[in-house]
Amino acid sequence: MTTERKDQRIYKHGIFTIVGVIAALALIFLIARFG
Repeated sequence: MTTERKDQRIYKHGIFTIVGVIAALALIFLIARFG
């Protein structure tokens, strides 16, 4: 039961990390294109 909760937290954190990386790459791309 406790391991399940831990896995869920890691999964959620992983999603946030992936979204952050995608956002950063998109920002870099926009700066490179229009800057």
